[in-house]
Amino acid sequence: MVSGVLDKRILDQAIDPDFFLEQEITISPTMKFYLDTAGSILPVLLFIAPGVGILKIIQLQNSEILPSLQFTSMLLNCVLWSMFGFLLQEGPIIIPNGCGTILSLIYIAAYYIYSKDPSQLKKELSLVFLLLIFGFFLSQQFDDNYVGSLAAGASVAMLAAPLVQFNTVIKTRDTTPLGPFVICVVGWLCSFTWFIQGWFILNKRQIWVANGLGNLSANCTLALFGIYGFAKDQDPMLVGISKRKSQDE
Repeated sequence: MVSGVLDKRILDQAIDPDFFLEQEITISPTMKFYLDTAGSILPVLLFIAPGVGILKIIQLQNSEILPSLQFTSMLLNCVLWSMFGFLLQEGPIIIPNGCGTILSLIYIAAYYIYSKDPSQLKKELSLVFLLLIFGFFLSQQFDDNYVGSLAAGASVAMLAAPLVQFNTVIKTRDTTPLGPFVICVVGWLCSFTWFIQGWFILNKRQIWVANGLGNLSANCTLALFGIYGFAKDQDPMLVGISKRKSQDE
């Protein structure tokens, strides 16, 4: 009889999706220090990477070689996560995303200066502004879960952006549209680190779900590099610039 009761409890726990999330998992202070450090440094490296593209834009005095969406989506992502970090009072979230916010504003300003037709950039910034107002409203009226969910959506969109070119890569067998391999690796490390942070330390669904999906997309991107190899005749730090430039010439 006792065995039957225990078996039923075990079965109930196995089919309860929240059971494992509710368990307290102890992380040593040393491990937490390393995770916090990696969680602060890796996103900053990811946010610095687009600066190489901006330097190329300044050099050519032409922003048409890169889409503005990667810079405006970065701004939206960083500001929303900064809001979320302030609500949680978590420095490892605030610091890298605060740096990312400043960098994205610098990138956008440089992009605007060398843009021949900034109409698309203005439309994207208007949408970003409206979403940020909505996020601020959520942060004031509701708990942090709403802002976290909005930030998670922005994060998934940013991390999964290379997969938009999935069909193109398969058809052409060229990984140029995926961007630099090094940046993809940093993105994988960043999303994996924050998946661990969100699940085991902060216990926030928004963080581990967003970064779990982001890591899954990063795995798909790296798999394409493994199948088709590295792009040829491509600036290793830029996204398809060499091809666009040759077409313009």
